[in-house]
Amino acid sequence: LRRLECDVALPDYRLYPQVRFDSIARDAVAAVRTLLAEKAGARPLILAGHSAGAQIAMLLTMNRALLGDDANRIVGAIGLAGPYDFLPFREPQHEDLFGPASAWPLSQPIRFARPDAPPVLLLHGEEDRRVRPRQSRNLAERLESIGAPATLCLYPSTGHVDIILAFAAFMRRRSKVIDDLKAFLTSAQDGPAGEHDDPHSLHH
Repeated sequence: LRRLECDVALPDYRLYPQVRFDSIARDAVAAVRTLLAEKAGARPLILAGHSAGAQIAMLLTMNRALLGDDANRIVGAIGLAGPYDFLPFREPQHEDLFGPASAWPLSQPIRFARPDAPPVLLLHGEEDRRVRPRQSRNLAERLESIGAPATLCLYPSTGHVDIILAFAAFMRRRSKVIDDLKAFLTSAQDGPAGEHDDPHSLHH
């Protein structure tokens, strides 16, 4: 993205009902590892996603068991309107998607929040009715409570789709989303959270 001054890779993954979530997570891990191998550590890697993509990005960032030592090469994560703390399920098909039942907790990024997590940026529209803003609030508060760097940005009059539409040319000047993303990307690529004045910023 030219305005954000960064290269972007857009990996894909298989979808339900073709596969369940464990396979989706493996697809995401494979994509990240492929990118890391191609980049050979030349530039910082920040994971990002919208909605389900945000859940996957945060899960790969928080749950070190998924990426193993490669988790050390993730310098930040960005979630736009993501679900991070959504048990119990509200939609019946989710029980099958994230099944078996013993695996349901493994789908919740908030359960893997860790003090040594890289900086996280959580963006959410206050009018989001598909994924409620409390999902981002809960994760931000959990990370802050254990001393991990988290920034929460909430946008008034913004719904689930509106927040991703901020990337469209006709919306960029009407939304702060791009500005907040650029500030975070600059900060995350400059160095560890400890080098910044306020690594535990929680704001609206």
